[in-house]
Amino acid sequence: MNAIIDLADSLRYQSNDFAIMHQPAVLSARHAYFPAISIPVQKKSHFSCPETWLPFLEKQLEGVSNLLIIGWRGSEEHFLKMAVPVLSKNAELSISVVSNTDKSAQETHTLLQSSGLRAAHRYDYLGGFTRFILSDDVKIFLRRGGGVA
Repeated sequence: MNAIIDLADSLRYQSNDFAIMHQPAVLSARHAYFPAISIPVQKKSHFSCPETWLPFLEKQLEGVSNLLIIGWRGSEEHFLKMAVPVLSKNAELSISVVSNTDKSAQETHTLLQSSGLRAAHRYDYLGGFTRFILSDDVKIFLRRGGGVA
């Protein structure tokens, strides 16, 4: 498993097939399996999803009017290069950031702005994800409506 982590940036998907494993197996028959989770980093060589899924993601971004960011700093370059031109077409875009502190929420907004993404409305929910879910903040967010990504 450590070898897979060390090689994460060089792994390439050969197909769109995924398997649900009921045990934490890494090797099975002819295939090597690894978790389908990606940790956002500022610079990496590619998206951590099958290449054929990217047009679908881009198409789905076209309808987003209310972007909810939880625990993401807004610095993953591949995603920003795809998302910013699409999201910027919405003049009424709302960006909501769930973050532990005001400073970290501001950093996210600053990084998004420096990438060219401007929001008509900006909301910060401080105290982290658990507080967001357990407080009235999540109700406030949901009452605003709009598409959520």
